[in-house]
Amino acid sequence: GGVSGALGALGSFVGRGAKRGPQLVPRDADRARRKYLTSLDERFPNEINALHAEVVHWSLEVSAAFSPNAVRAPANLVQALVQAGQASRPQSQSSAGGGGGGGGGSGSNGAVDDLVPLLEARGSLLLRGLVCARRLSGLVQTLVALHLALNAPVPKRLLRPLARGVELLKALEFALPNHPSRAAVAAGSIPHCAQLTAAKLLRITRAVRLAATNRSAGSGGSGGGGGGGG
Repeated sequence: GGVSGALGALGSFVGRGAKRGPQLVPRDADRARRKYLTSLDERFPNEINALHAEVVHWSLEVSAAFSPNAVRAPANLVQALVQAGQASRPQSQSSAGGGGGGGGGSGSNGAVDDLVPLLEARGSLLLRGLVCARRLSGLVQTLVALHLALNAPVPKRLLRPLARGVELLKALEFALPNHPSRAAVAAGSIPHCAQLTAAKLLRITRAVRLAATNRSAGSGGSGGGGGGGG
């Protein structure tokens, strides 16, 4: 009941949006493509520069989080995950909880608890790397494909940003395999990161399903109450 209610709400939302969007199919497709290509040519260097800064920042975080000597996640990354609601607990909470159990048990419990933020940070970094790679790939491929399809020359000012985009893609591709120690850490962490990500997705979908079930039950109860009152 809850799943069908959620799907019904999604269908009605899509239907309302489709009714308001006759402009989704342009009358002159070639003109629309050329207009989009012009806007893409204008914003392409800025988007590549922004992605370059993001990839550099991501590489620095990867070098810290995937170090073989890393036993804790970087504090700034854990704080960012906690603020975004993507981490299950702050890193300081685990160490505080371990210290409360006494001097003998604080070491093992603290070490185990510290691995959870570390694995969450590694999983977040892997997903961010995939997102950056997908954005870069889509941006570069769209630019090249539109220029080829419309037989439009690539402006000279776009050659350097285009080359930088390809270099960033190669940097993302070899960020882990070119470092044997990081590659070994990543290979051992990926299954655990996948389990943590699956658990977080399950918590999200469970909350959505519970909300949809309560909503459908509430609407059914109010309808039944109205019928009984009549």
